[in-house]
Amino acid sequence: INMFFTTAMNAALGIANTLNSLVMTFAQNVSQPMLPQITKNYACGNKQRCDSLLIMTTKITYLLMLFVSTPFMIDAEWILSIWLKDVPPFASTFTLLLIIDSLLASFNSGISTLIMASGKIALYQFSGNTVRILALVVAYCVLKTGVSPNALLYTYIISTIIVLFINQLILKFQLHYNCRDLYLKSYAPSIVVSLLFCPYLFINMSIPSILNIVMGLLYLFFLIWIIGLSKEESSIREMLAFIENKYKGYQLDFVINPQHNLFCNLLKSKNATFEEEQQWMAWEKERNIQYQHEIVLLSQEYEAQYMDKH
Repeated sequence: INMFFTTAMNAALGIANTLNSLVMTFAQNVSQPMLPQITKNYACGNKQRCDSLLIMTTKITYLLMLFVSTPFMIDAEWILSIWLKDVPPFASTFTLLLIIDSLLASFNSGISTLIMASGKIALYQFSGNTVRILALVVAYCVLKTGVSPNALLYTYIISTIIVLFINQLILKFQLHYNCRDLYLKSYAPSIVVSLLFCPYLFINMSIPSILNIVMGLLYLFFLIWIIGLSKEESSIREMLAFIENKYKGYQLDFVINPQHNLFCNLLKSKNATFEEEQQWMAWEKERNIQYQHEIVLLSQEYEAQYMDKH
């Protein structure tokens, strides 16, 4: 940027990088605890759990990053004008393009951890670093032709897509990983959510920016809830299997919505006993209730015993 454009353009890229780093940090902090579990389960040979964690990590990282970055996608210029007195040219465009690049890179979240856990990292490191170095060379050549500074970030976005594609090939041919579930359960719902949300970004509404952003977040939250989050039977089965394996010999008590037929049917298949559905009761007036001598209010004296039982 310094070689081909002014310092104002460099400042705009710096601002965009700062905002993009904040978005990435938030999403990665949420998914970070899952990464050691991928390594652990791969080392233990628990392929099913490892696959599930990889799918969960890529999808959650992408959807969280999409949600957090939505205000900048809707009206980055307005947000920057609140933060800065004078917004440098191209700052909002750079921010949007960097966020798109980070969203695409988030599909690699968890994949690098899985490849590292396998120990077969030579091809992964060589291919990824080679593509990134070539991206710098291509970006230099493109900018030298006198095109818009946006071309720099377009080059980075294309390189990110190439790295993602290469990582899929490494997963399939070097680790012999079946990518079908990753595509169907992680990439597909994430892409569908994005495609359904995109039209909102192009709707020109004559309403305050803050209201536009809030409405966009609500709409995206609805899409994530309906499409992005898994409601499959396999997800609930996996949860129950994990609890059974982790807490063998324990009795489990669930407080559930009786209208959740899928969950209820799975519990019935495990010979669960259902109590009579409880109804809400309204307390109309105070009553002087005398506790029986067998009933003792919870105090510090009995807290340890209570916690052991529950």
